[in-house]
Amino acid sequence: MLRFVASVLLALFAAGAQAIGPTVEAPAVTHTIGKGDALLVSMTLEPISQINAIALTQNYLPLLNYLGQVVGAPLRMIYSHDATQELINTRISKYALVIGPAHVVGSALRHGYEPAAAFPGQQKMLFLTLKSTGITTLDGAKGRRIGLPPQDSLATYMARGEFTMRGIRPKSFFSEIRNFSLHESALYGLGFGAVDVAVVDAAFAQDWIAKQNGNGVVIQESQAVPFVSIAIDSHLPGDIKDKVRNALLKPNTEGTRALAVLNVSAMHPIAKEDYLYVSTLGYFTPTVLKGATMVSAEQAKDLMAKGAILYDVRNERDWKEKHIKGATWVHYEEASKKEIEFDRSLDKFPLDRLTQDKAAKVIFQCNGFECWKSYKAAVVAMDSGYKNVYWFRGGFPEWNGKGLPVE
Repeated sequence: MLRFVASVLLALFAAGAQAIGPTVEAPAVTHTIGKGDALLVSMTLEPISQINAIALTQNYLPLLNYLGQVVGAPLRMIYSHDATQELINTRISKYALVIGPAHVVGSALRHGYEPAAAFPGQQKMLFLTLKSTGITTLDGAKGRRIGLPPQDSLATYMARGEFTMRGIRPKSFFSEIRNFSLHESALYGLGFGAVDVAVVDAAFAQDWIAKQNGNGVVIQESQAVPFVSIAIDSHLPGDIKDKVRNALLKPNTEGTRALAVLNVSAMHPIAKEDYLYVSTLGYFTPTVLKGATMVSAEQAKDLMAKGAILYDVRNERDWKEKHIKGATWVHYEEASKKEIEFDRSLDKFPLDRLTQDKAAKVIFQCNGFECWKSYKAAVVAMDSGYKNVYWFRGGFPEWNGKGLPVE
């Protein structure tokens, strides 16, 4: 039964990705229920497969209706499979409720959200290969090619955890690392010989293994993490938070019916401790940057008061929504991987929009410890001859969290 529930929810998530696409600009579903300010709800979709089941996303509407009626306020839900953007959004408290896989909820719990409830079960990732490759263990994949879902997918987070535990530096360990848009695509790559190993969600992988007639091999399993969960913004009034938790954990008749549509009889309590492991697996930026000076929010503010220029290198949407007062926007368009040895030729950064005084004090910031844009911008600036580069690693979340001026 548990595996069936997991399969249904994964199918729902995959269907949402096909229905809405990667953008979160427009809401997928808008309901006005009761009176009061609208609550924005995010649902992050793990990029599983190309399953054509768009209608399944409608199965979440009863739950949305139910929560709206319990809270007595309009709900606006946005579906997305752009985990990169949704991880950013958890750091700026964009949503009242965050529904998503463990790494997204784990990030939310580190940045001002509280646990609400979780769907039953756990998730883990499988490292798969074909017998014909001759690979029998993860260590035996050295020098071979590996296929992963997108960089910020849960699968890639979990794979990174396995590499870390074994002291594996992926870039030098594997001859090639390919990031596919979907789990399904990684498996296709494995089947067609484009990669030698693929990492995908266990529930999805089991179906693939069953179709391989004994040729599919599991060489490694990740640790298990909580299944799809819900976190709630700690800034909401206490009565609203209590209503949401009680509605999910102790549903009334209507709530029970709404969960039954999702083939779930009940949700379970969660705690921050449940996400300690997965929350350490993100692509955190380094804590030092040779040649640059690391600064805190207060130090950046003091430098700006003395004439230093602070460059906000986030995307335009984040800049327009809210930014540090007095900052200058110059977008670092990031296509390279989130690693120290990034390929800057894949990125775009308009150096001509920076001050042309190479001796000027320049500060770079973006969206916190997991945002690599400011790190990369600082590296590119130094390599271009700027002599006084400062890196504000904590970025906008740190500045905003300390109540410093924004606009």
